[in-house]
Amino acid sequence: MSESSSAAPNEYFLENGIPDTQRIQRLDDGTIEVTDTLSKQDYYRSLRRPLEGLPDGPNALGLASQLSLDIGQPGTLKPSKRSEATLEYKTSGREETCHVLMLEGVERIFTIDHNAYGQHLFDMVCNALDLRERHYFGMTYRGTPRTDYWLDLNKKLSKQLEKQPWKLEFHIRYYPLDIDGFEDDLTRYCLCLQIRQDIISGQLPCSFQTYVVLGAYAVQSEAGDYDPQSHSGIEYISNMPFAPQSLQTPQMLQRITELHKLHRGQSPVQADRGFLENARRLALYGVEFHKVKTPLNENVSIGVYHSGILVYRGRIRIGRFPWLQLVKLSHKSKTFSITIRAVNIDPRIRVAFLLKPTTGVLGTRKKATNHDDDLYQLCTLNCQCADARLAKRLWESCASQHAFFRLRDSPTPQRPNLTTLFNSRKYHYPDKGICGSGTVFPSSDPTKRKQPRINRVQTQRKPAQFAKTPLTTPLIGRKTSDGVAPVAYSEDPDQFYILPGSPSPLPADAVNVNVLQNLPPAYKRPGATRVPLAQEYWRMSPADCTPGLGMNSDGTDVAAMANTDWQGCRCNRGVKWPGAYFFEAIMIEEGSVRLGWSTNNANLILGTDSNGFGYGVDQDDPKKLIRPNPSGLLFHGNVPEQYGLNVSPGDCIGCYLELDSDGKRLCAQWSHNGQLLGPAPLRKPCSISVNDSLFPAASLKDARVAFNFGYRPFRFPPTHYSTSGAPWVPVANTPEVSRVGNRNVGWRVNPADVSSSTNLLISPNGRMVQAVANTGWQGFRVNKGICGGGKYYYEVKVMEDSGLARIGWSLDGANLDLGYDAFGYGFGADRDGFGITGHQGKKLHGDVIENYGEAFGKDDVIGCFLDLDTGVVQWSKNGRLFGSAYWLPEQFLKQGDPIFPAASLVDTTLELNYGDLPFEFPPETDWLPLFAAPDENVVESSTWQNLFTGKDLDDLSADDVEPISVSPNGPAEHNADPRVIAEINGGGASLDADKVIPTEKRKLSRL
Repeated sequence: MSESSSAAPNEYFLENGIPDTQRIQRLDDGTIEVTDTLSKQDYYRSLRRPLEGLPDGPNALGLASQLSLDIGQPGTLKPSKRSEATLEYKTSGREETCHVLMLEGVERIFTIDHNAYGQHLFDMVCNALDLRERHYFGMTYRGTPRTDYWLDLNKKLSKQLEKQPWKLEFHIRYYPLDIDGFEDDLTRYCLCLQIRQDIISGQLPCSFQTYVVLGAYAVQSEAGDYDPQSHSGIEYISNMPFAPQSLQTPQMLQRITELHKLHRGQSPVQADRGFLENARRLALYGVEFHKVKTPLNENVSIGVYHSGILVYRGRIRIGRFPWLQLVKLSHKSKTFSITIRAVNIDPRIRVAFLLKPTTGVLGTRKKATNHDDDLYQLCTLNCQCADARLAKRLWESCASQHAFFRLRDSPTPQRPNLTTLFNSRKYHYPDKGICGSGTVFPSSDPTKRKQPRINRVQTQRKPAQFAKTPLTTPLIGRKTSDGVAPVAYSEDPDQFYILPGSPSPLPADAVNVNVLQNLPPAYKRPGATRVPLAQEYWRMSPADCTPGLGMNSDGTDVAAMANTDWQGCRCNRGVKWPGAYFFEAIMIEEGSVRLGWSTNNANLILGTDSNGFGYGVDQDDPKKLIRPNPSGLLFHGNVPEQYGLNVSPGDCIGCYLELDSDGKRLCAQWSHNGQLLGPAPLRKPCSISVNDSLFPAASLKDARVAFNFGYRPFRFPPTHYSTSGAPWVPVANTPEVSRVGNRNVGWRVNPADVSSSTNLLISPNGRMVQAVANTGWQGFRVNKGICGGGKYYYEVKVMEDSGLARIGWSLDGANLDLGYDAFGYGFGADRDGFGITGHQGKKLHGDVIENYGEAFGKDDVIGCFLDLDTGVVQWSKNGRLFGSAYWLPEQFLKQGDPIFPAASLVDTTLELNYGDLPFEFPPETDWLPLFAAPDENVVESSTWQNLFTGKDLDDLSADDVEPISVSPNGPAEHNADPRVIAEINGGGASLDADKVIPTEKRKLSRL
């Protein structure tokens, strides 16, 4: 390397470079600054190296690949099945002008003979781009209005391009999940351009945070490291598109600039890898949608992607068929048919396509011997396309993806120009990046890369098509900690929406923004301060108690029904090992009571099994008649033992629990009006291990008890220390890492069944939902549904005077835009904002809007009635019933499918009451609250089960437990194997929990 005589002493130039295009400068902080003015394509061509010199994986670039999926046979990508032979043709002497829109949004013009084949034009474009891995790419042309077709490379252009002039678009045709399969960095850069076009056009839905994450990587790749002098404010990226135009706001640009600063030191190759690592996690990455109709004339979308075929009804995915499940694909006229194995078919697919399994033989080598076996049952899904050409287009899409690595993109509309106006960019690297020759290698080991001579040209740039247009209603995204945006993992695949007449899916948070801008003047947007969502505090859980047990609204005052048997309850939260915990309970009314701790799967009647223990009094105990001074009782293993003092109204009981994971010991003890009680003998083995959480619990009979978990001053706070010397912690102050939620959560909003997890906020207690301002309509369903017979009721209270809402019922998997399909029933506002004044009540079902009831607003309570005996659906407002609105089909009532509470809302907040709290307007006595529905009539949502079902770590068999005997005056003894030792220790019941084995199998669903 030679040093320029006119250059400063700390400036170095590439050996084969030109000083005005790339300059290397050593900075005072010990890093190397590289200023590069090459165009991006020339930059990536300059990085090419022999194939044997490729580094293995992204680790060579300092970026770990976090997702590597094998979706086919082992090995590298297979080349496409295009004809390798050169297509010959007789020149016509007539030349045609082809206008090709490139990936960066720039139109290029090519001249080609009229008789040329598609392969010839494709080769001309690839040669102009200097592409090597051409099998990933393709070209599309506009055939009919709003429909693009892939150019057949083995057919003449004149047979396909009938319109003049010839206009085409250059695309990535096959989207690989493994970005390390590329041999050339230029191909990877082209994939980034394609994904950016998909995002900007709305074909690839993203959340606000994902737009920010991907945008920051795009800026780093185009502009280089953040420079405070030239990159001030948001002006330097104001002309760059990062999202659909209706969603790109100054707030988004500000977040992108903040994240851009954190990418300092990343080369364009590293930035592009970061972009792809995030983009390929999006749910609709590489999915191409086709609109079809089912045999019931219902609009659905067929999505073809790398792993098979998806079926969507509106935003909801109702079916997924991997390639291995598919047997045959065919098309005839306008009909497209999919023959599949009848394995794990969603009931919604069976209903939508009227599926009837038929006995089939898969091939001729094996006959079906068991006709009931799903493996030998075949189903055929028949759907209708708009015309025969679209049916063939869908068939070709499936065949192409199945033949070539199963990846393909969807057709895009006219794309914006992504060629930016950055004339130079700077990248900073450690000083060790300069080798002996002075050459900088920003993306791989310099010993493995031979840099060719760089032919540098001035980048030709077009004005950006996205001008700076700040929106008056900026989009609000998720907050992140420490200003660092997280990796954007896969978005929910059910979160997209197709506008009527739109050729491609649009993101749920983008669709309705334009609709909102057309709402009537009476529509009121939310203010800067929204209604706070209800927080969840320690309380006795209304979902984990005996039916009929009385409880106040905050769960701290519990009363048993008169003249009934024992009733029990457990707290909504529990504690984990290790720790020392404490709470108080005050007996208000005389009766029988037990206070203490239990596991989540223990009997609600405290102390009747070995998974819980309680202290209290039993007024029906016959032994008290012969005792001159009745004492308290310790309940454990269904054996009451005399312990402590008698409990009377007004007494305050302190409940202590010490969990020592190091010593594998559990110590439970109680106090009576501040007096710590003596030793408590345990006569039965305790089936609790260090993996079990314990919950405050109580059982009552004709009694009433008030609880203090630490939100108020204690009447008798602890005055002694635990065995480990640690102070006692009120359960309300339990650290989050030591806290666990009760698995029995009851009825609540299902976070896995919402239109957008970003734009719909759910309170921790699952009762309140809030639509983020200016994000359009959001929908949700509850985690449980009702089936069978009976009359049921729940309430919804409107918490804000802004926005609109639609409340009612829907089937599992129905459109979350309630009432816009045949599987939902809603009352409230239609999607377009209720006519002129915006204050007209509506009922909606099957996309039919009718007048019903009256308008509602802040503090109004909407009652939702469902009569499964007669099929009547109706609503009320503030206790005034509007009358029958719909009648469920008789066939539906016979099938017994569950129906779920559901709602859609925009710019407002709703609070649901399922009956576990007192109703504001209780219905007549023959209507049951949802909370009180019989267990046989309650069905959990499939998405809820998938989200929360797990297996306990200590899931052991009860056969492994051997009985033990406990001496009343000393340690427990076992004649053969002393597994469990219980002993009296310092005023509490202490036991060795190291080898305590659970007595039954347990399932765990952690919140």
